Amino acid sequence: MKWAEKNHPDIIIKLSKHIKSPFKGKYVIAKITGKLVEIAEGKARPDSIPHEISHDVVNVLKASGDKFSKRLIDMGTKLFRSEVDRKFALEKYAKENKKSVKELTGKEKNEAINEAAEELLVDALGKYATKRVLDKSISFR
Repeated sequence: MKWAEKNHPDIIIKLSKHIKSPFKGKYVIAKITGKLVEIAEGKARPDSIPHEISHDVVNVLKASGDKFSKRLIDMGTKLFRSEVDRKFALEKYAKENKKSVKELTGKEKNEAINEAAEELLVDALGKYATKRVLDKSISFR
């Protein structure tokens, strides 16, 4: 939290007992909404803030619609597709969409795997950013 306060004073950090995501109504460890990062007390990891900010960055790039941004997200997602637990990704997607895995179309299965790969990308970005912040050899200017 100190890193975010120092390096991103425009972002508000709020600790909460429980955080329910407005998207699909599930409880989450942390979420970002605009400039507010909410963190579940006692459940957040050191990379929770960078992870949530990474979600925001990916969403901004996707929303920009330009070719470079789309290519950048596609490359990052493809990098992690091979690491996706396909069975878990399909089951999660089916449950969130109130279907069985057998009912999913090929397009939906692909979307499920891409969503899981994107989450792995965001997770890697958050962990990388945290490692960079915790590395004492790095000085902030």
